Amino acid sequence: IPSTFDLSQYSDQLLFDTVKHIMLNRGGEKQWFEVKKSGRSQLDKFSSLISSLSNAGGGLIYYGWDETTKSPFNINKDQLEGSLLSQIMFTEPQILIEFHDISINEKDGSYRNGLFVGIPAFDEPIRETKSGQYYFRSGGHRKAFSTSAQLLRTQIQFQTRQRGHLYLKKFKKLVEETKHL
Repeated sequence: IPSTFDLSQYSDQLLFDTVKHIMLNRGGEKQWFEVKKSGRSQLDKFSSLISSLSNAGGGLIYYGWDETTKSPFNINKDQLEGSLLSQIMFTEPQILIEFHDISINEKDGSYRNGLFVGIPAFDEPIRETKSGQYYFRSGGHRKAFSTSAQLLRTQIQFQTRQRGHLYLKKFKKLVEETKHL
């Protein structure tokens, strides 16, 4: 089970092509995968997003994809990383998120920057402290636990849960699939 977040074995172009393949040919966002155009407009929701992904076994967020136009969107990775890191203080326990940035050379000679954010699974539920809620993923959507019974069932499941970047096996399988397209 991958315990570290490492995508360096793949080219930036292949990683971007995999995002494109997931979004255009494999049904879009998954329980463990989400895309964002940029972080600025939804920064206040980032802590609940990482809570939901971690509570679902970990996940991957890609910043730099516009779902409306179904195309790449250029981001300022340094500014975005700083903004995202400032939001982890709103999770309990605090999650160590990891980054992998990519730069894609477009046909017109311009560059587009993207940023992968790795969210590990923990062996205890992660709470978003601004609202006091625990979040989970259902398909590609984030939801708050609605009952204490639901939270208790989840806490029992966490007793046997593994930690780390469990979703990477799924993502790497899709990278290998994309290589052969």
